Amino acid sequence: LPFDITSDARAGEVLDDRDLADNLAAIKPLADSGHITIFHPGDEGVTVHRRDDVNLVFNAPPVLSGFRDTAGSRMWRLPYRQMRGARG
Repeated sequence: LPFDITSDARAGEVLDDRDLADNLAAIKPLADSGHITIFHPGDEGVTVHRRDDVNLVFNAPPVLSGFRDTAGSRMWRLPYRQMRGARG
């Protein structure tokens, strides 16, 4: 990925079917149903919360910022050209 983030954060993963021992849950249905999903740093895991149970406070601008398609795939997009204010 051509973003101003560490090389470790830009790495991708290709899995062989034999490597899949856990559920690869899709985040899209969780977001569509109003949940907030938080991916924690390192090996700290991922948590899914009801919107009313979360109060997020940001201490700095985001490292990356994106949007979700409103039609078609409804996938999230991280533009190659990041908006000003995102920190690297």
